[in-house]
Amino acid sequence: MEPEISGGGVWKFEARGECRILVVDDEETLRYVLYQALSKFGYRTTLAASGEEALGVFNPGSYDIVITDLKLPKMDGLELMQIIREKDPEVAFLVITGYPSLESAIESSIQGVYDYMIKPFPLGDIPIKILQVLEKKQLERSVKVLRKNLSEIIEKCKIQA
Repeated sequence: MEPEISGGGVWKFEARGECRILVVDDEETLRYVLYQALSKFGYRTTLAASGEEALGVFNPGSYDIVITDLKLPKMDGLELMQIIREKDPEVAFLVITGYPSLESAIESSIQGVYDYMIKPFPLGDIPIKILQVLEKKQLERSVKVLRKNLSEIIEKCKIQA
């Protein structure tokens, strides 16, 4: 499957997977390599070369995971994350960087990044990280449902008492 380029370097790929991933990196080769790896697992993937391009294709509910470079032109990955999370707090983030620092790792953790990966990273780690994120998101959804059900049961018990 070859990528289709739609305006300004934003590439969209449709695969059969239900997980929707937005990859944001200014390195074209890395974007394409990530697409290749993700498409093997059937993930629907959109690639963007900058934070601005990512925001141009992002709509609430449109992505499950954003994989973003930390250093991007004009807007860094953490800024992008803040803007996207304001629109859709359910999106999970994986940060990749070629310029790691203790400060950026701590800030990423504070901001709720699922994982902070240093370039070059083993390509095989990406599908594992994605599965871990998806499992965590499923567990969070299950906990919400269980809490709601428990709350309803408690309310019924109060009414009957």
